[in-house]
Amino acid sequence: MTDLPTRKEGFLRDPLPRRLGNLASSLNRIALIPTSTGRAAMVDECKHFIEWTAADTEPETAEELVEIQRQLPRFEDKLEQPDQLQTLKNRAKEWSNRVLQHSGLLEEK
Repeated sequence: MTDLPTRKEGFLRDPLPRRLGNLASSLNRIALIPTSTGRAAMVDECKHFIEWTAADTEPETAEELVEIQRQLPRFEDKLEQPDQLQTLKNRAKEWSNRVLQHSGLLEEK
C-alpha cells in the first residue's frame, strides 16, 4: 500500500468531480465491506478524501463534507455493534448519494 503523502498527491491530481466521485464510491463501500477492519480503513480513507477536497468545493458542498467528516468518527469504535453498524451503513449510502450529486458526474454525458 502506498504511503499517505503519495496517496494524497495522486488523489489531488484528479479534477474535483472525479475526487468527489471517488469519495462517494468510498462512502458506498463502507456499507458493502463485510469486516470491521475493512470498514475502519474505508472510514479513514473517507476522512482523508474529505480533508483533501472540501476546501476546493462550493461553500455548501464543503459544509456538507465537513459534517460527514465530523460524523464518521462517531462510528469508528462501534463498527461491530449491529445497531450502530446498520446506522453507519444507511448513512454511508445517503452520504454517498449526496456527494455523487455534488460531483456533477451524473449530469455528464
